[in-house]
Amino acid sequence: MTRIDLSVIGKQHFAMPGTPLMESTLRKECDKEFESLNKLNEGNGKPLEICLVGDEAAENEFSDEKERTIGELVGRILDTAHQLSPQTEFYTVGYLKEDEDGISLSYGETNITGMGDTATLINLSPLGTVTMNRSGQVSTNLVFEKKRRIQCVFQTKATAPLPVTVYTRDLKIKRGKNGGRIEIDYFIEVGGIKTEHDEFFISWKEHKDPLAGI
Repeated sequence: MTRIDLSVIGKQHFAMPGTPLMESTLRKECDKEFESLNKLNEGNGKPLEICLVGDEAAENEFSDEKERTIGELVGRILDTAHQLSPQTEFYTVGYLKEDEDGISLSYGETNITGMGDTATLINLSPLGTVTMNRSGQVSTNLVFEKKRRIQCVFQTKATAPLPVTVYTRDLKIKRGKNGGRIEIDYFIEVGGIKTEHDEFFISWKEHKDPLAGI
């Protein structure tokens, strides 16, 4: 087993509200707005109520400016959810194992990805199929094969296993003398509906101990 340095990038081009990364992104935006709204609500003697308001709601349905602000926030979130393109990037140290079954990369996720306390194992088969297994806070078993749809499973500690379909639009694997790179462009589908369009890039190279030779 070889120690390696890893660069991991995830980019989300599209996500329906409620999908994991989008949920994390929207929660941060909501928290900022609701912190301000709660300050306005201080002294009213009752908790702040959140209501979802559709486009068809008339202006006179809002009882005060606070409810109007909440309604506008939710409407803006729903209108722009498909246009957001959040990206996560981090660097870490992991391990590489290579045998007759292909290459395995293993590393720990970080809170940057919203998947702290999660271990990731990526397998590259000799035939070019990539399998990503995560265990811990998030549990997934995703399989990527170019131009194919494959049934997979997604689960968090708070949810039951969710069957999803992974369609890999493009998959590239590059190998060098002391490292390599994987590029995956894929869709997540639930019930025949596209819920996410993501790209995943992971690069690795042999870890060099800075104290070696001193």
